[in-house]
Amino acid sequence: MQAHRLDGSKNGPEPATNDGRNPDGTFGAGNGFGKGRPRRQVEREYLATLSAVVTPEVWESICQRAAADAMAGDHRAREWIGRIVLGTEPMRLLDLAADESDGFGADAEIIEQSKHRKETRFIKTLQDMMRETDTRTGASR
Repeated sequence: MQAHRLDGSKNGPEPATNDGRNPDGTFGAGNGFGKGRPRRQVEREYLATLSAVVTPEVWESICQRAAADAMAGDHRAREWIGRIVLGTEPMRLLDLAADESDGFGADAEIIEQSKHRKETRFIKTLQDMMRETDTRTGASR
């Protein structure tokens, strides 16, 4: 059901259903169901080759060079480091200050993220088991 504001106007899109889909059938934002297309075999091979070549020592060297370039004024190096360190949507300083004021620091955030991942994996495992059972019994949901 569409949520409405007190003034009667609509309040954003309809919420996703229990299966993570929007009313139009597309996957809703933040759902854990639509993982996208699996990697093709050639992508897996390229990724495996890259991980064999880019050892932790090589990666450290790359990061050292990027840091030196950023300090010397290279804007692309700064952007690259910023994306890796802060992500594409960094936390606002106001949110950081509010979290710290509430005693919610990095350690607490890591614990919350870990719990969320465990819950997500657990739910996916249950769903996979239910699908497998349905396949064996011929049932459908």
